Parts: sequence; structure tokens; C-alpha cells
Amino acid sequence: MRGFAGLAIVVAIVWLLGNAFQREVDGTVRIDDCRTRIDLQPDAFTMRRFTCDTRRTASGKLMGATCVNVELSDAGSCNIARVYTKPPELTCPKETPFLGYDDMCHATFETGYAYAAKD
Repeated sequence: MRGFAGLAIVVAIVWLLGNAFQREVDGTVRIDDCRTRIDLQPDAFTMRRFTCDTRRTASGKLMGATCVNVELSDAGSCNIARVYTKPPELTCPKETPFLGYDDMCHATFETGYAYAAKD
């Protein structure tokens, strides 16, 4: 029993530390009512936690994400939204620039596709 308690404490500490330093969580945040929007670079260092609305292909490759950190006023309204976007993991040739959920590049845009050509 003593060994189990020690193991449980170690697991709890590792879990807490992992969550404390986690920079991004999945989800959706509405920012259309925010007074100020600050656009950041994806690699900008910050200790803030961001909520990311992420789209992925069928195999799990990133098609793009919009990540948001919201600072609320005392009344609960949005004062500042810090936003950055993540580009697709895959790139497509200019002839077929749209990445689909099927991990393929397409010539014509359809709903849900992401622009993935290198500029």
C-alpha cells in the first residue's frame, strides 16, 4: 500500500506540472466583442495559455489553427484578445494549393479545405 501511495503522488505531481506549463488547449473562443485584438507570431514567447480551434486531416496532420488568449474585465467582458494562427503542416504545389481532409492537394477550393501552397 505504501508503494502505491508514493506512486500516486508522483503521478499527480507530474500531471499538475504538465498542465501548469501547457501552452495550448483545444477549444473555441468567441472574440468578436473584444475591444482590442493583438496579433502575435506563432513562435512568440508568452506564459499565457491559448485556446486553439484546430483543423486536422484524416491522418491527423494540422490543416491550420487559430489560437486565442482572452483577457476579461472585472465585469466579464473581453478587453484584449491575443491571437496567432498556425499554418498547415503539409504544403501543396501552386497548381493544387488547397489541402483537403483526405491529405490530398486539390486545384479547387471546397468548404473545409485549407490553403497550403508556399508563397
